[in-house]
Amino acid sequence: MPAQTIALIDKTGTIPLARLKAVAAAVERQANQHLRPFWPHVDAAVGVLAADAGIPPGTMPVYIGADLAPGKEGVHNDDTGNPFAEVHMEQGDGWMIVVSHEVLEMLVDPTLRLTMPGRAVDVTNGRIHDVPGTFDYLVEVCDPSESPDHGYSIDGIPVSDFYTPHFFDTETTPGARYSYTGALKEPRRVVKGGYLSWHRPDLKIWQQLRWIGSPKPSIATVDWTPPGGELFSREHVDKHTKTSRMLSGTHPQHPLLLRAAQERQRTAQP
Repeated sequence: MPAQTIALIDKTGTIPLARLKAVAAAVERQANQHLRPFWPHVDAAVGVLAADAGIPPGTMPVYIGADLAPGKEGVHNDDTGNPFAEVHMEQGDGWMIVVSHEVLEMLVDPTLRLTMPGRAVDVTNGRIHDVPGTFDYLVEVCDPSESPDHGYSIDGIPVSDFYTPHFFDTETTPGARYSYTGALKEPRRVVKGGYLSWHRPDLKIWQQLRWIGSPKPSIATVDWTPPGGELFSREHVDKHTKTSRMLSGTHPQHPLLLRAAQERQRTAQP
């Protein structure tokens, strides 16, 4: 099987080529050395393309821009069904976390529509717990622990945490790894700054477990009808949730970004 090809494209004209190549190399390493052991179908080749270059067939581009309209950031499908991502650049290095986030999610599910069945959850008095029933969870491997508080760095490049297939386990098992950094301690949970989306077959509705900008997690029913009646997808979630822009705007003094910058200085990275 050929490698899944990703191309980072700087539409701002402000990112030094050496820095963009360093981000591509770090994300490729993350995909092949960290993600693949848990998601074996992943085999990534992450490179860089000039903004005026054509997109080779089969390549999933990641465009980095500074003037995206709200709701445009995140993943999309082009007219041929090929996935691509739009990353909004804010001041600072938060955009690197978003690149990692979008690349990992496209690699695990290029269709943008994959769901996994799992035991249902609810929230009572701010506590997430299992309940009878089954939800069809939208596969978004970075979203439940997407906050930079739970990220890490590779060669001085800040990257996102991601969950493993154990995330959909029915029961909590001692020693199981639910996310790469260990931020997720139980299956089908979120930590502060994250969210989780699912379909309820019994009610034929979509819902989200959110812990974003609030002291406690909560569940909301999402009344988002995709135009044209197409299937609910990660593209639709990204358009409405808009957490990609929040991540890109991570404060430059955030500990993850500071640690990554210090690591680059120590190793003379660009």
